[in-house]
Amino acid sequence: MFNLFKPHQIRVPHWKHTVAKETEQLLLKKGTMVHLMLSQHIGAACEPVVTVGDHVYVGQIIAQSSAFVSAPIHASVSGVIEVVDDHKIIIKSDGKGTIDPTVEPPAINNDDDFVQAVKSSGLVGLGGAGFPTYIKFGVKDKSQIDTLIINAAECEPFITTDAREIIENTADVLEGILALGTHLDVTNMIIGIESHNKAAISSLQKEISSHSNYKNIKVKILPSKYPQGAEKVLIQSCLNRIVPLGKLPSDVGVVVSNVSSIGFLGRYLKTGVPLVTRRVTIDGGAVTTPKNILAPIGTLVKDLVDCCGGYQLPPAKILSGGPMMGMPLESDDLPITKRSNAVTIFNHVQAVEHEEIECIRCARCIDVCPVNLLPVAIDQNVRLKNMDELQQLDLNACIDCGLCSFSCPSNRTLVQNIRVGKGMLRELAQGGQA
Repeated sequence: MFNLFKPHQIRVPHWKHTVAKETEQLLLKKGTMVHLMLSQHIGAACEPVVTVGDHVYVGQIIAQSSAFVSAPIHASVSGVIEVVDDHKIIIKSDGKGTIDPTVEPPAINNDDDFVQAVKSSGLVGLGGAGFPTYIKFGVKDKSQIDTLIINAAECEPFITTDAREIIENTADVLEGILALGTHLDVTNMIIGIESHNKAAISSLQKEISSHSNYKNIKVKILPSKYPQGAEKVLIQSCLNRIVPLGKLPSDVGVVVSNVSSIGFLGRYLKTGVPLVTRRVTIDGGAVTTPKNILAPIGTLVKDLVDCCGGYQLPPAKILSGGPMMGMPLESDDLPITKRSNAVTIFNHVQAVEHEEIECIRCARCIDVCPVNLLPVAIDQNVRLKNMDELQQLDLNACIDCGLCSFSCPSNRTLVQNIRVGKGMLRELAQGGQA
């Protein structure tokens, strides 16, 4: 049997160009439009509760859903509703950023209050997964949970939003950990962070040593290996526990939360201001001055690029996220969402696509897979649309880390075809024709 996290022979460079740069806050001018998509997380899309012409304030609910797997959407700027359609709400900013006068810290007297507060905040996983956080925190049987792990690994190249959250808001992060730890009734609280994040590690250790109430929070310094930040990999790295296929972290006694999510939680409990902004790393060879920018959710990518001095070279590929797991954007005229932790914009040299050739059976994709899949076999059966074989290959265990494609000397589109295969299996399960 292979270990879940095998020693990889392929090193993914970090390229953390913005880790030492203080986050800049983007203040949108009067007349700027923000585009708030109605689907910003895993689960049901929200439905508008405002109409064209309404004046809204920062933090006011503008869309929500009665579905269980969902999270409300709040106005990220104050201003007037310009567009409401089936996909988005557009607000014309008044340039004032006026907070909704009804915003106040949540009153929490019991576990239900805590979970409801997290739900009302609109929080979803800020590491990019986008799963409504209140569901993860609403553990039915807390006696089964003994450890809280905070994911601060941030292993994806270019992205430094989590590192800046720790450095700039250390107290918020630790207060959020304490609040969640109290809710879960756990005393074993671990921050898993890669060794290259020296400034963030120093900030955490200094703050923890200065306050006795943080004594149960431990900083676990992990090897800088991609994909260290993948949830199942992180759990094994921190606790040497393996989450079985088809099971959740809670099945091995663990709750995992992203560090930016937990930092937001610490602030929200003090201020009551819901999730209306995102720190976004803007980087890549096409960008003049890479930065971390704190921007209203719904800000267009082109406005973020302007804040970075515009383009130094024509953009050839725009990714929402990093180069390993990011998804392509058609243009910079699209908005950031709750799930946006980075926009990586490549120039033509970086974005060159190498010609795909036949598989040479080197097995590198198998060697580097952190969850022990057979990417080459999945790729072949997706291309052949061999559904019987695909159902035996555990596609849904794939964490989309992209190491298989990254390591392939034949430039095979392995991770892309695994995603296609997942879609084929979903369609088959729904009774469709794959």
